[in-house]
Formats: sequence, C-alpha cells, structure tokens
Amino acid sequence: MEKPRYEAAQNLAWNVLKDYSNGEIPIALYDIVNKVPDLNIMTYDDWAFKIIDNEKTRHLGITTPEQAIQCLGSEDSTLFTSDTKCSILYNSNQSIQQCRWNTAHEMGHYFFGHKKGERGFYEVQEKEANYFARQLLMPFPVVVKVAETNPKMRYAVALEDFFGVSHTAMCYTIENINKMGRIARDIELVEKFGSCITKKLSVVSA
Repeated sequence: MEKPRYEAAQNLAWNVLKDYSNGEIPIALYDIVNKVPDLNIMTYDDWAFKIIDNEKTRHLGITTPEQAIQCLGSEDSTLFTSDTKCSILYNSNQSIQQCRWNTAHEMGHYFFGHKKGERGFYEVQEKEANYFARQLLMPFPVVVKVAETNPKMRYAVALEDFFGVSHTAMCYTIENINKMGRIARDIELVEKFGSCITKKLSVVSA
C-alpha cells in the first residue's frame, strides 16, 4: 500500500498560501478558491436547490434538496467534478471551524489531483488531504512565529481563536510541532503573513 505523501502535502499547502492567500489570518479560504479559475465553492443547500431545477435531475427522480444531498455520499463535504469545473460543496449546518476544516480538506483533494474511486488509495488520499488542510489552516512555521512573538499565544485556546480552527485541531497541531522538535522554516511563507501577525498581536498585547 502506498504511503501518504506528507511532505508533498505540506509543500503544496504552503505554495497555495504563497500564490493565492491575501495574507490574512484566519486563512481566507473563499478568497483562495475565487482566485482558481476552474474551482468554486458553495454550500450543500445552495447546490441542491440549484440542481433540482435541472431536467436531468428530475429524470433521475430527485425532486427535493434532501434527496440531492443524500446522493453526495458525505454529511460533511465533497469535491464535485463537472465537465468544466470542480466545486467544493460543504454542509454549512456545522460549526464555522468544522466548515473551514472540511473546505480545506476538499481543497487538498483538488490541488493534489486526487481521483475518486482509485482502488486502494482512499485512505492514503484522505490522510494527504487532512495534512494539507492542517498546513493550509495552521502552517507550522506561522504557528511557531506567532507563539514565539507573544508568550500569550503559546496555548491552544489562544491559537485556535487566532487561526479560526477547533480546539482539537489546534491541540493536534501543537502536538505535531512538539514531536518534530525542529520545524522547517519558510521565510517567504512567514513574511506573507507578517503584517497580519503584527497587527493582530498588537491587539492581544494591548
């Protein structure tokens, strides 16, 4: 069985941030998606209401939004591919933090070019997409920079609010960073968010 490409997921996420991010924290996921020509994003409900008006959908016996959503096969999110575009669809009835994680996860599938249904690769793809999401929402060098800059930001409770993620996600990230001992430095990535870090931490210190 193939092993997850964690380093590739990390580098891919960091490059996406460098190329598409507006330099704001929490990471502006919609802003990134809107800069990718063949990618868009919408909620399950918006997508479902849109497709039930389609003649092909009605022909399949799908007449309600609930029926359409059930066909997606996931309660959380999915990457839906059409002839011309890929769409990230997510369940907006979950917490904001969970919605952000689900969106980042599907972005991982998109940027990796994962193909649905590839036999024997589902578990690997899920791990790669999860690690991409972690490095996109909480890039390790940026987390370390924030924690080093202000002692108040060395705890999960403070960092989770700063990065707009769940307590569980941030605790796991801190655990990962501590286990690694030495984190790869990326000056360009840290500089991308430098102004935002300075601005936000000045409020924390006030």
